[in-house]
Amino acid sequence: MMDMQQMDDFITAPGEVDYALLESCKAPSSLCEYGGKVQPVGKYGIQDFQNSPPQDPFEMASSSPNSRASDSSLPVEYLEHAEHQETTNQSEDEMNYFLPPLEQPWTEYLDKSVNAPYRYVASLPGKDFRGKILAACNVWLQIDKNSLATIERVVTMLHNASLLIDDIQDGSTLRRGSPAAHEVYGVAATINSGNYVYFEAQSQLLSLPQSLKLITIFNEELVNLHRGQGMDIYWRDTFSVPTEAEYLHMISNKTGGLFRLAIRLMMAVSESDLDLLEFTNVLGLLFQIQDDYKNLTSHNMEAAKGFCEDLTEGKFSYPIIHAIHSGRDVHNEIIKILRLRTDKDYLKRHVVSLMANITGSLAYTEHAIQALHAYAVKLLGTIQPENTLMRGILDTLV
Repeated sequence: MMDMQQMDDFITAPGEVDYALLESCKAPSSLCEYGGKVQPVGKYGIQDFQNSPPQDPFEMASSSPNSRASDSSLPVEYLEHAEHQETTNQSEDEMNYFLPPLEQPWTEYLDKSVNAPYRYVASLPGKDFRGKILAACNVWLQIDKNSLATIERVVTMLHNASLLIDDIQDGSTLRRGSPAAHEVYGVAATINSGNYVYFEAQSQLLSLPQSLKLITIFNEELVNLHRGQGMDIYWRDTFSVPTEAEYLHMISNKTGGLFRLAIRLMMAVSESDLDLLEFTNVLGLLFQIQDDYKNLTSHNMEAAKGFCEDLTEGKFSYPIIHAIHSGRDVHNEIIKILRLRTDKDYLKRHVVSLMANITGSLAYTEHAIQALHAYAVKLLGTIQPENTLMRGILDTLV
């Protein structure tokens, strides 16, 4: 800061400026300390005062920021610039306060908060049927451990996420013997969690070779899955009874879609040229029709999802479709009870009795399961090497 002698030397005469001394006062940032303040030397700075009327530097030094706007000794342009700069700085400070950096880290705490419904359903013990299918198929495809683990993780994520959405769409209250996730966390959070995990699962594929091809497979089969689910919901909500062929096409998309997705991903990263799609399609049909049968007859299914849940949902499953199309007089009775979407066990037991003793629908479904199992075993025999793991899985579905 300049002392009094420097100030006297600086102001050599009214209206005259010692520019040599001025240059020596410049800070590295082209600022000069003048009038008790650091001022810019460039535009609106001290150099711009050379053509201004003479002014007392001590009067300028005594000027406060608050009085600047009314100080006629300062150029109007300088005052306007200074006020604009203060306003800009204040606005930037406010924006920095209210708008923190957009790229905030996604923490474990945040993920638990958003994804609690998924974590809940994933924690419920299941049969891991799809994981066993992947392990058995790898007897043939021989993909590396990392790729297998990634694909299994993707399939597990998709399966559990789809359960979150399915239970809401079906109005289910139980899942694997525990309250359904939406009963615990609410519908909105559960839908968001399920959709979130769909995209999280897709992102897992980016770590694998040929990721673009894998994501294409992922998208194709998720479209198929939603088409199948959409038809199932449409038939239920409009009470449009599908034919058996229409139903088989629907479950080939809805249930078979996830099976195909898993095996197609494995085939894409495998060096083997084996085509397992026909076998996979039969496996998906066998799995779903057996599930339809067990829903009406299995005590284990009753404990996990409730007694004859398909009847409570008003769903057209394989045996129910057969019963309605059987041409027997009782089909109207079955339709009326199905329309009720009842949770009364005695009504549901009555429908099961009609399908067992009058329409023959349970026996018809058993026959379909046996036929699909036999065809799957036949296909299994054409694929080398011999796969005892897969044969064991097939035998659990009959």
